[in-house]
Amino acid sequence: MRYSLKGNLVPLAEGEEPESGAKIIEVVTRQEYMIKFDGLLHQKLLVHNHSAQYCKADLLKECVIGTFVIPDKNDILRREAEFDFYMNQDQFLFVDDSGKAAEVLEDLVKVEIYDKTYIAHFLFEFMEYLIKDDVLCLQKYENYLSELEERIINGNVKDVNHEMLRIRKKLLIMEKYYRQLADVSESLESNTNHLFTEEDYRVFALYANRVSRLYDNTQTLKE
Repeated sequence: MRYSLKGNLVPLAEGEEPESGAKIIEVVTRQEYMIKFDGLLHQKLLVHNHSAQYCKADLLKECVIGTFVIPDKNDILRREAEFDFYMNQDQFLFVDDSGKAAEVLEDLVKVEIYDKTYIAHFLFEFMEYLIKDDVLCLQKYENYLSELEERIINGNVKDVNHEMLRIRKKLLIMEKYYRQLADVSESLESNTNHLFTEEDYRVFALYANRVSRLYDNTQTLKE
């Protein structure tokens, strides 16, 4: 699926050309990617990058390649959604067999209006979407732990160690996820390839602060 980014995110029909000056957002499967971009440099880089099992962003000359590994917050112990991405100043490409990137973009089409329609700001909005309800998610864990404490005091939990281990494992997954997102945003903020404007890397600094707070909250709950 292809989208045009100019004023807002607009789906493009097969073969439809975007408006002049619009940026392109595209989602392809790994098989489609291997066929469509065969022989290009970023294909070789993304194929090598695919071995990563965590969120990352590598700033290369005139482009960024990376990976997102997203846990399912409704069932945190399930396998995460994994997909790669490539971006330059005119294009953002997701290589995704999980369907997660397409799912997020479908939601962004409905809810987002872009005052700043350039690729770096799109990435910021995409990453913001990944954590949009996470304060509430962590609040649910906090509430559950308070209820669990009461049940333990009242002797209503049969296997305390098993239950605590299960909750701790879930929070550990979230803790690692937030740390990785913070690392990604800090890499983007560094702007070592000079792909971003000063305003661009400021928003990634803002994002790094937000994710770091989620990380701290998760760590507190885990402890």
